Amino acid sequence: MPADDFAPALPPSLQLRKTTSLRVKNAGFGDGYVQRAQDGINAATVSYDLSWNALTKTQADALETFLLSKGGYVSFLYTVPDDVQRRYITGNSFTRTQAHGKSDSMTVTLTEVHDP
Repeated sequence: MPADDFAPALPPSLQLRKTTSLRVKNAGFGDGYVQRAQDGINAATVSYDLSWNALTKTQADALETFLLSKGGYVSFLYTVPDDVQRRYITGNSFTRTQAHGKSDSMTVTLTEVHDP
């Protein structure tokens, strides 16, 4: 099944936090020697902490509806500014701050997945 495109009405705020996680297998031996190797062909996984500030209620509702529709486990395509398009999930949570009559904000961590 093709993945949906994540296309929020506004780009995220300018400060993005990118984290790259590397999976490494270790085999330790009795003399203290440790043999290391990367774990699989997709051993590097990228995640981004993204924030949207100054969202209208309608924009925040649309963003929240999209993220809820994925349930934290269904992947989607997104191009983080100044990066390439990747497939992501949101994981277990995201945060929405409602300012009652003022603009809303949302924060989400997108974690790359290597689904086919």
